[in-house]
Amino acid sequence: MSSKSSSRADWAPYVGKPKLVIAIDLGTTFSGASYVILQPGVRPTVEDIKAYPGQSSANSKVPSVILYDKNGTARLFGAEAVAGGPAEQLLEEGGQLAKWWKVHLKPDHLDVRLDLQDLQGDAKHEDVDRYQELPFGLDAEQICSDFLKYMVTCVGAYIRSRDSNGLDMLANLAPSAEYVLTIPNGWEIEQQHALRRACVTNGLVPASRSHAISFVSEAEASVNFCARSAGSRKWCIKAGQDLIVCDAGGGTVDISSYRVCKTAPRIVLEETFASTCLIAGSTTVDCRARELLTKRLKGTRWDNADDLAALETRFSETIKEAFVSAADQQYLTIGSASESLPDKAIRRGKLVLSGTDVADLFEVSLSDTQEAIEERITTETSHTLVAMVGGFSESVYFREELQARLGDRVKLYKPDEATAKAVANGAIAWYLDGLVTSRIAKVDYGIQCAKLYRRHEASHAARKALVYKSIDGRHKLPGSFSTILSMGSKGATDQEFIESYSMTFTPDETLEREIKLWVYRREEGAPVGEFIDEPGFKNVCSFRANMEPFRSIIPVRQTAKGRPFLEVSFKLAMRLTGTELQAQTIFQHGGQTFRGPAATVIASQT
Repeated sequence: MSSKSSSRADWAPYVGKPKLVIAIDLGTTFSGASYVILQPGVRPTVEDIKAYPGQSSANSKVPSVILYDKNGTARLFGAEAVAGGPAEQLLEEGGQLAKWWKVHLKPDHLDVRLDLQDLQGDAKHEDVDRYQELPFGLDAEQICSDFLKYMVTCVGAYIRSRDSNGLDMLANLAPSAEYVLTIPNGWEIEQQHALRRACVTNGLVPASRSHAISFVSEAEASVNFCARSAGSRKWCIKAGQDLIVCDAGGGTVDISSYRVCKTAPRIVLEETFASTCLIAGSTTVDCRARELLTKRLKGTRWDNADDLAALETRFSETIKEAFVSAADQQYLTIGSASESLPDKAIRRGKLVLSGTDVADLFEVSLSDTQEAIEERITTETSHTLVAMVGGFSESVYFREELQARLGDRVKLYKPDEATAKAVANGAIAWYLDGLVTSRIAKVDYGIQCAKLYRRHEASHAARKALVYKSIDGRHKLPGSFSTILSMGSKGATDQEFIESYSMTFTPDETLEREIKLWVYRREEGAPVGEFIDEPGFKNVCSFRANMEPFRSIIPVRQTAKGRPFLEVSFKLAMRLTGTELQAQTIFQHGGQTFRGPAATVIASQT
C-alpha cells in the first residue's frame, strides 16, 4: 500500500454507473478525508486527501476547528483558523474559535469524566460546556454542518488539482456522490440523524437523498484499513484468533472485539462483544492540564483566560506528546528566562511539573481503558492481542503504562500503518468490501405497544388506572415494551430479527400508524424493563406503517357487541447494518409477502 493511494488486487473491476464516494473522518482534534471514483471495468483505487489550505501538502489531517467572526459566521477553517494574520485579525475583532465541538454531539448516557475523584465515583461531570464551551451560542450540529462542507470543498479542490479531467468529473459525479461518515462506537441513531441533518443543511445532499449518507464506526474503519495493509499478517494470524481493537482518539477511546473467521483469500471478522465508547481521549488530558495550570498559576500574570488557553495548547503539543515516565520532571515554557517565582515552581521562565503530576492527568483515561479491555478477556490463560490505533495511541506513556497494567495476558500492538487518519481510508474500504460480517447489539431494541391487561400480575395491577378498552373490545395496558432485538444478540449483516404484531382500526380510519422505536439500556444480566416510563428507556425514532394499499384484502371483524373493526396482522423486521439499525414492516397475504418502506423520523429532543 503506497502512502498516496491504495488499491486491492482482489477488488474486482467495478460494475455499475460511475460514482464518487467520499469518506470523512470527523475527529475531535483532527479530521481527514479519502475518496474513490468508481469507473466501470476499473479496479477501485482509494485516494487520501493530503492537501489542506494553510498547511503542508504532505499532511493528511487537518485541525477540526472553525473560526467564526463576531457575527457568528464561519470564516476560517483548519490550519488557517489557528495561525496567520487573518485569524489574528478576526480574533481581535471579536471572533471566536470552535474546537472539540464533536464531544457536544455525544449521547446523554456517556459521561464526560474529567476529575481524578471520578475514579472513586465521587463526581460525575455531565456538563460538556466544562469540557469546551461553544462560541456565540452555536450548537454542535451547526458547527458540524459548517465543517463537513469545508471538508467536502477540500476534497473537490484536491480532485480538480490532481486529475486533468477533474472539473468535468466533479460536474458529472458530485450531484450523485455518496458519503461515508465515521463515528465513535457510542454514537447511536440520534447522532446519526444529527449528522444527516447537517449534510442536508449545508447542501451536500438534498433531503430526498439523505440515504446517500452511511456510517461506520471509527474502530471498524481502522481495522478495515489495517487488515488490508502489508503488515496485517502480524496481528491477524489465523482463523479462530480473537482480536481487540482499541481506537484511542482525541475525544473517545473505542474498544471493539472481533474473531478472525478466515484469513484467505481475505480476512473476515465477526464481532464477539458489544463495543464500548469512553469519553476518555487525549483532549480529556488537556482539560485536566488546564485545571492544573489554573490552580498552579493563580494570582500570577498568567492567571487569565487567554494565557491559560495558550499554555494548555503548548502543554498538549509538547509535554503531553513527549511524556514517557512519571519519574521525570517536566518543564513548560511560560515566560522569558529572566522570570522566576520559586513559590510557584517557576524557574527561568519554565513551570516545573513533577512527573507524577503529569501522570495523574492520564489516570482516568488509563483506568477506564484498562477496565474496558480486561472485561473482554475471558480466561486467565488467554493471550489476547490488542491493536492500538488512533492519535492517542501514539502516546508512548499511554501505550506502555496500559501494557504494564494489563500484564502478560495481553499484547498491545500498534500497526505501523495505523496513522492517525487511516480511518477515512478504511471507511472507503468498508464501503467497498467490509470485513466484519456480524455485529452484537449493545442495547435492547423494540417498540411501544399495548399489551392485554393481566390483573393478577402485580406490575399490571399497579397500572390499573391506565387500562382502556380497545377497538376490538379487549382491555389493554398502554406504554408496554416489546423486544425485537435483544442486547447481546449477534446478527449477520443480512440477518433479520422478526416479531409479529397486530393493529386494529375502525372502518373509517386511514390504515396508517406511527410505530415508535425504543431502546432499553441495562447492565448485562439485568432483566428487560416492561414499561417505557421506567428508567433506562429512550425513544430514538419512529416508523410509519402504511397498510392502506391492502385495505381491500384485510378482513373486517366484529366485537362481541357486533361493532365492526379491521385487524391487521403484520411483522416488524430489524437488522443491524454497520452502525445503523434498519426496520421494515412485512405484510403477508395469500402466499405473497409485501415489504413496505418505513420512513424514519428522529425522536423529539427531550
